[in-house]
Formats: sequence, structure tokens, C-alpha cells
Amino acid sequence: MSTRDGNTEIYTMRQGGEEQARLTNNAFDDWDPAYAPDSSKIVFSTARWGEANLELYTMNIDGTTQERITLQEGQDKHPSWKVQR
Repeated sequence: MSTRDGNTEIYTMRQGGEEQARLTNNAFDDWDPAYAPDSSKIVFSTARWGEANLELYTMNIDGTTQERITLQEGQDKHPSWKVQR
């Protein structure tokens, strides 16, 4: 995550800082990214519906196909993935 553009957006990069890529790009804060166990998706919290109504979204690891997965009042934040055994 970075606030280099004035609000919090989600980025990826290699361990040494190379190949930085911005995954989210909107006027609202996006934070708390978590990779899926198979690294195919990222889940994150966003304030796109207002600071008092954080929602969870998923996206592909390249930032495409951002989809809202929660729709309720309140703070949906700190997402994680449950590993099925």
C-alpha cells in the first residue's frame, strides 16, 4: 500500500523494490490487501462506499476484475483467506 498519489492505493513489487505496479486507482482509500492461498486473487478493504461503510473487494493479482464481495452497513476490514483442508 502507498499514499504516494494522495490517498491509499494497493501496489505490488518484487522483494527488492523492482517492478512496482499500481493495482487500484480511484479517489477512495484501498487497504488491507491479502493474497489468496494459491496467489490467484487479492482481497482488500475499500472506502468506495464511504468511510463508515467499508466493503471487501477481490481482484486478480494484476488488479483486473475488481468485484465487491460484501454489501452491508459497517466496517468490513482486515480480510483474510481461509484455507480448506
